[in-house]
Amino acid sequence: MSPPQQRTSGRKRRAPTHLDEASQSPPPLTKRPRKAVAAAQAGGSKPKAARTTKAKQRTASASKSASAQPEGAQDGAASTNGAQDGPSLAAANMSPAEQPGQASGSAGAAVHGAAPPAPLAAPDPTTSARSPSPVITREAPEEIELSASPSPQPQALGASALTALPADVLEAHLPGARARVLQLLAGSLPPPRTQGAECVGLGKQWTDLRGALFSTVAMGEGNSALVIGTRGTGKSLLLHSALRSLPADKPFHHVHLDASVQTTDALAMRELARQLVHAGAITVPDQERLGLSRTIGGLEDDDEASEVSDDEEDEDAAAQAEAKPEATEEELKEAVAGAVLSSIATTTSTLLTLLSGAPAGALPLVISLGTFDAFTPRPRQALLYVLLDAVQAGSYAPGLAVIGMTSRLDTTDLLEKRVRSRFSGRSINVYPPGAAAWQALARTALEQGLSPSLDASAFNTAWSQDVERIMGDGAFQQLLRGQHELNADVRALYRIFTVAVSALSPAAPELDPRSFVNAALVQRADATESVLGDLTTPEFALLVAAKHLATRDRSVFNFEMCFAELARWAKRAQREREGAGTGGLGLVGDGSTRSARRTVQRSGGGKEGGALADRHRAMMSFNSLLELELFLPDAMFATISHLPGPQAGSAALSRTARGAVRTEYLRVRCALDAPVIARAARSRARREALSTSLIQWATAASG
Repeated sequence: MSPPQQRTSGRKRRAPTHLDEASQSPPPLTKRPRKAVAAAQAGGSKPKAARTTKAKQRTASASKSASAQPEGAQDGAASTNGAQDGPSLAAANMSPAEQPGQASGSAGAAVHGAAPPAPLAAPDPTTSARSPSPVITREAPEEIELSASPSPQPQALGASALTALPADVLEAHLPGARARVLQLLAGSLPPPRTQGAECVGLGKQWTDLRGALFSTVAMGEGNSALVIGTRGTGKSLLLHSALRSLPADKPFHHVHLDASVQTTDALAMRELARQLVHAGAITVPDQERLGLSRTIGGLEDDDEASEVSDDEEDEDAAAQAEAKPEATEEELKEAVAGAVLSSIATTTSTLLTLLSGAPAGALPLVISLGTFDAFTPRPRQALLYVLLDAVQAGSYAPGLAVIGMTSRLDTTDLLEKRVRSRFSGRSINVYPPGAAAWQALARTALEQGLSPSLDASAFNTAWSQDVERIMGDGAFQQLLRGQHELNADVRALYRIFTVAVSALSPAAPELDPRSFVNAALVQRADATESVLGDLTTPEFALLVAAKHLATRDRSVFNFEMCFAELARWAKRAQREREGAGTGGLGLVGDGSTRSARRTVQRSGGGKEGGALADRHRAMMSFNSLLELELFLPDAMFATISHLPGPQAGSAALSRTARGAVRTEYLRVRCALDAPVIARAARSRARREALSTSLIQWATAASG
């Protein structure tokens, strides 16, 4: 038999597998030599017993020849068989066109109807290496394990490692871990591990700010910078982290001023002196020498700048007013601004002189200005001008740095020309954290529970396992992603963590993802819906009446209009109940029927007919809605004053309006939309259940 015929007839016939079924199309048939075809036909014409006997003889001769081979040949054959078995994984993943002769041989034998040939006695190693025929058989389970490459599957949330700790270990270390995490969530810096590690995603900004501060503290330079970023992006964290990283052998003074707290430049200068006295930079007699205890340059503050305390000064001012022509309002404002600027400049110069001559030695001074943009509308930008001028001129030899923090991108455009020319122009932009930084912030906050104690190794191990467990939970990851997409303010995330971490105790030490999810739901809950759920039935009925008035273009109404609408509905609901309870429309009946109808009328028909139609109770409900600011006075919408929101001035306006107009005729508006009222009526979380007729009326109002 020729070698091609021997290879063809010696190939094993295997059962079809799922890999063959998954193939797209059978490979093309290979053309066999004529001798191989004739031999196959001749073999097929022999009886079955003869073919079986001949196959057994070939198997026996093959075993003898295999035993007679030298050791090297057997190793080669074994390696060849391994090579045939090895590519099974690749063959299983290859397309039919790429599999070398495997599918073609089996398909050809099946098509031509050839009988299953007997196995070869000993395959030629060189031939097998040239044309490997990988075959997946059931006798090789290790190949199935290799071919089934496991893909990472999300693991179910296992048991908490903290719950397995003894009670004495939890009582000794869990309160401290909870306190450390809550301290970070409240705004404190984490313990210094590496410089700037707490500023996640702000490495470049931290380096720039720290370099400017280091130049001031270590080299006595004057520097100014402006940190710009939206709220909650880490501006204050960046500043405090950079200050903490400065060398310990280079002490300095740090003063923080905020325009939202120190509303005038005079108050800012007083706060500056107070913090320096508290730090020991200047003494109390020096503060009295500055005159900051009461006034600055004879001016109490910007709002009271025109008032003079002494009668003699009043007389002098009156005499000057008679001697000079009447000054305009603009000239008076300019004179006051100039006086404030002059006094602040004098005070700042004196303050820096006192700092330079301090008995304990002059130290560098770092002044941070929060809400920097709120300092710009002040007269002549006096405080900014004086501080930046001292930085540029080098008036303070030990070093002076002014760091501003703002959320307005156009803050530099708000500076006057003379102030902008003294600003260094160094702007450090801080961006909201990305998805990776958001995950790192959450992990960093939870990892603060690790105890630095040496005997807390078991607790630290369990805490770390619980942190990894909760960070890998799907619900917790969905919470982090949703909060990041909703609001990238890390303080909102920390508020959620605060509620869940505060609930930890030795009896319940587990970091449960459900507690974090529930805390997030509470944080995101609408406060208005909570208020609506606590309203009484008369109060809610007045809201529904107001929305019915709004559907008839009565967006502005008073109590009389609202109560009239409520009374009409109460009568209609009473008639419907009478008709349903006394049969038909209740127009015709015997004496007992009429008596029952009169009883219903006297009782008011339940809550709708009696309690809701009570004028005194309705007036009390109207006043309650005014106090809750669900009804807002129309005067608040007519004013042109710049109020931060309805809650800022609605109470004052309502009190003013009540003093001028009786409450029954006070013109008000409803602060809620119809769908909100309808949704609150259908809510099952109400403290006091509503009647079906009132719910139907509220639902009709939403249309």
